[in-house]
Amino acid sequence: MLLCLSAIPLSIALGYAEDYRPEILCLHRSIVGRVDLRAELRGESRVIAPLMRLSAKHGNLIVAALRATVDDGEYNSAIVIDHGKVLGVSDQIRAPRSMRNGTCMRCYRTSFGTMGVILSDDVRSPQLWHALSRARSDFIVMMDEKVFDEDRDNAFLQCLSYCCGREVYAHFCDVSKRYNCFGKCDESDCGIERPMHFATHSKPDTFLKGTIKVFVEHRH
Repeated sequence: MLLCLSAIPLSIALGYAEDYRPEILCLHRSIVGRVDLRAELRGESRVIAPLMRLSAKHGNLIVAALRATVDDGEYNSAIVIDHGKVLGVSDQIRAPRSMRNGTCMRCYRTSFGTMGVILSDDVRSPQLWHALSRARSDFIVMMDEKVFDEDRDNAFLQCLSYCCGREVYAHFCDVSKRYNCFGKCDESDCGIERPMHFATHSKPDTFLKGTIKVFVEHRH
């Protein structure tokens, strides 16, 4: 089972996770908030250490969206923890003007397969979908701090799942959705707690292979 939690304090979210014991736990940014990564590394941890203990105790995978601060820079990010170990931090590539851009896409070899992570409006960049496909992700988690917009978001998520041929678990502040590898939304849940079925069905991606030559013809 995959469980997404939103809009509650971290201490209460940890209690929900103890009750559900999901294989994969996704925490919206409204739970974790702003995290000083330098302070966390110094052991002044109020966020990452409790998540690591929870993950180690239950052997699950945690994806926690957060506003990461590093020195004087701020990033829209998500930290990934598997069986108590921090695998890495993903940053939004095309971040809002008030934040810094990430410099690379990250996929993670987890206990449940290779997971691709995409953040917020990065889902609107098809070249990033191609990168996730090349990394041979088994499934994709998308974290967005905004309210889901049917016109704005649904088409991109359908195309992402269909083009990559992978299941996409998309989490917004008000709703979570699961898109199957054929681009269809199979599950949708809203509210504070959103449990859903976890699967890694796949099909071949639809990206063109090889190098496509482009010729610019001139009028003679």
